[in-house]
Amino acid sequence: MADRIINNPHLEVIPEYAGPHYDILRNALIQNGMTTEQAVQTLNNSWTLNHQDLIQRWDQQELEDTHAAEQLQQEEEQRAAQQPPKRAEERAETDKKKTKTIEFDNASAVGNYIAPMLGDAPLRPMFPPIFLRHLCTFLLIVTSPRRSALAALILESDGHVM
Repeated sequence: MADRIINNPHLEVIPEYAGPHYDILRNALIQNGMTTEQAVQTLNNSWTLNHQDLIQRWDQQELEDTHAAEQLQQEEEQRAAQQPPKRAEERAETDKKKTKTIEFDNASAVGNYIAPMLGDAPLRPMFPPIFLRHLCTFLLIVTSPRRSALAALILESDGHVM
């Protein structure tokens, strides 16, 4: 797995060893007695040999991956063939556990009637009246006129906040 090739070498293009990016490599070869053309050709040959090796390893890796995928698929198919009754039972159990949905009828119309509340008693206050009285008294004494007006309104409504 450590030698796994990640990029497809079939898509790689040979670098331009005659270009300015490879001056250092070319000059090192030229200093060892080669001409510029020989240095470029040597670099091209080296890259080509390495590239051909990469292509062979890539093709082998792809072939192994294909065989592994086929083998895995065959094993899954064999497991599936051995256990069909169990899966049918599991499906039946999951169908029982699913929440039942109400079927929607497209032909039916929605009514415009709102049912009255069940009780005639007013809704229970959100806070106990004694708490609201203390809060409103505090607001009346300490805060701005705007909050004081809110406090007075709450006191008038006996704790029922709308």
